[in-house]
Amino acid sequence: EVLRHYPAFRIRVKGHTALAGDPDENLRLSVERAESVARYLNVTYNVDPNRTRVLGLGSTQPLPKLPGESDRAYQYRLPRVEIALLSDVL
Repeated sequence: EVLRHYPAFRIRVKGHTALAGDPDENLRLSVERAESVARYLNVTYNVDPNRTRVLGLGSTQPLPKLPGESDRAYQYRLPRVEIALLSDVL
């Protein structure tokens, strides 16, 4: 719904992975995650693919660990996809 209110804005889709594993494989996986979400936005919500910019970051930008957070909960939060609207107009 938010994307419909800003039809002229670009959408950045960033993929992330956990810290463990091969860095090159994590980078590949993070790109695949971001591309999957961008494809979903296109197919499900008819978002123009030219609006989306996909970026895979692997494990290079982990979230900070919250105070009192268990290692298991922290590891669960790391693999994610973030979506942001960019103000540079098409």
